[in-house]
Order: sequence, then structure tokens, then C-alpha cells
Amino acid sequence: MLYTNQNSNSKFEKAFKASLLSADEIRIASGYTSFDTIKIYQNRLLSIAHNGGIVKILVGMARFSGISEPAYYQLLNLNNKLKQHYVENGIYISTTLPYHGKIYEFSSQGNKTAFIGSSNFSCSGLKGNLEATSSVEDANKIREISGYLDALFTDSFSKNIIELKATSLIKSKKKELINLEQKALAKPLKSNNTKFKNLNKSSLPSCSISISRVVGNMGSSINAYFGKGRKIPNTNNYKPRGWYEVQIVTSSAEQSNPHFPKGNFTAYTDDDFVIPMKTFGGNNGKKNFSSQGSEKIFGEWFKGKLEKEDILHKFEPITLEMLAEYGSDQIVLYKINNNEYYMTF
Repeated sequence: MLYTNQNSNSKFEKAFKASLLSADEIRIASGYTSFDTIKIYQNRLLSIAHNGGIVKILVGMARFSGISEPAYYQLLNLNNKLKQHYVENGIYISTTLPYHGKIYEFSSQGNKTAFIGSSNFSCSGLKGNLEATSSVEDANKIREISGYLDALFTDSFSKNIIELKATSLIKSKKKELINLEQKALAKPLKSNNTKFKNLNKSSLPSCSISISRVVGNMGSSINAYFGKGRKIPNTNNYKPRGWYEVQIVTSSAEQSNPHFPKGNFTAYTDDDFVIPMKTFGGNNGKKNFSSQGSEKIFGEWFKGKLEKEDILHKFEPITLEMLAEYGSDQIVLYKINNNEYYMTF
């Protein structure tokens, strides 16, 4: 059956409640959830866990879009109570890629049922919005869905909510961090740049750095914000990287270009910034590409270009699709002399 929420007979909430009532295990993977929905259903979820059943909920967009502070603490409280019954129970957050799907799997005495579609685990998704969520009847499809859920709840894709800092999930806290980060930045100096205003780039030797080559690896240098973080010496803890912290690991082919910079140099950008840049690391001192002093300076320029075009938004990973929309996946350096380059993106 297809649930659209158009009328009382097509409300997904009705099917969800009936399935939840008879279930002895439940797994939900939803892009978003809400404070009121968790509050409404937490007692039944805890009852299932108390009776020995598995209860797992994945919130796929929390790490990337953020959640409200009340919802965070509601989820954290529910998570801690669920884990008291079984350590694998609880609330999980997608950490590698944004998950926007909606899957509901119920088990009752060994029999599994599933729903898949557009309905988030929220009041608007269950009954308010116009949605399209369908029950899955085919046993093979249910097994396929179950296998996919198994993968979503592995460490390689998601983490339990207690493993993540509140500041990486709560919308208001995330914004505060960005504001503090921007205030702390040594801003690239705005320049009239008349010296290079009419620069004939075609007459200059150049080299390029591929962005698309490093985009696919979530947590990589270009998406360092989503990575594990920087290890704190003499501890097992990691310090999260800032939103604008960007360093590009270049390829050996890129480094082999005779015009590729080595060490410190000054970059004059195509939007009139002057940025102190550097290459460092690797056997030849050219492996890593970023700004001097703070990697956030280069990151603010680079990510800022995508943000100004309304392609990239805060807390989203840079993707190949974004680069395609922007119209470039290359940083090009035109060599003026050994210490100065004209930089475009």
C-alpha cells in the first residue's frame, strides 16, 4: 500500500503505530527526526528494548544539517536508556555521507515487515506532509532492505550519538563555532591588485590541482571537517577540524610539473585576494597544498567561492555534483615568478 498522508486512510502514522505496537524489534533509518516524535514514541521503543528487542534509529542528516538542541538532548536521553538493555541499541548518526532515505523495519516473532519512501521519522513525515511511503511485501526485497540497514549501522558509516560532540550536531552550537572560527581567521588581505589586473595568463607557465580527485574520500583533505580530526598528542582523543580547514593532498603527477610551487609563495587570486600559500610534506616537499599560518585562510577562500554561488552550504561535504554545478574542478596556478602565482578556481 502507498501512504501519502492525503486523508485519514492514507496516513503513514496509522500504519507505523500498528506495526510498532506488534513489533518486538525495530530499526529506523531516517534523514531527520523531531523532538515531538521522539517524545511520543519513546515509551513504546523503551518497552521493546526492555523485553529484549533490538531498537536502532539512524538520523542521517544530523551531522550535516544539524538538529535542534531540545531534539539532541531528547535523542541522547533515549539513547542512554536503550543502551541499558542492549549495548548495540540506540541512536546512530551518519558520519561519512549524508543519508536522506527513509526506511522502517519491524520484526514480530521472526517475521519482518518494512516500509520505504519519503516519510521522515517526524510528525510532519508521519502525518503532516504530502508523502509517498510504501509497504514492502516481497520477501526478497525485505531481505535486501535488511542487508542495507545492516550496512548503515556499521562503524564505517555511522556512530552512536554519544561518540560525537554536541557542538558537531546542535545547529546553534555549530553556528557559534563557525562564527568564532571566522573571527579568529587571519583574513586574506583584500587588494586592488592593479599589478595583475590585466594579466595575460596565456603567456604564463601554469600547473593545476584536481579537486575532483580528492572529493570522493569523505573526511579527506578537502572535506577534513567530516574526518576523524587531528590526534591530540599522548592521548587517544581527536580534535575536530574546523569548517574552513582545508588542505589538498596533491598527486605525484601534479607535483612533477616543473612549474609546481615548492615551499612558501604568494598567491594573487582571481577575486583580488592576496593569500600566503605553501606546499610541504612528502619526499619532495610538495605533497600538501594550503595556506601559511592557518589552513582556514585557504579554506575560507576556496569554500567561500562555492558558498557565494549558493552551491555549498555550511556543514555539507563538497561533492562532484557541486563542482560540476560550479563549472570547475581545478585550481590553476599561473607562475609569475618563483615566489608569486596567480591562482584561479
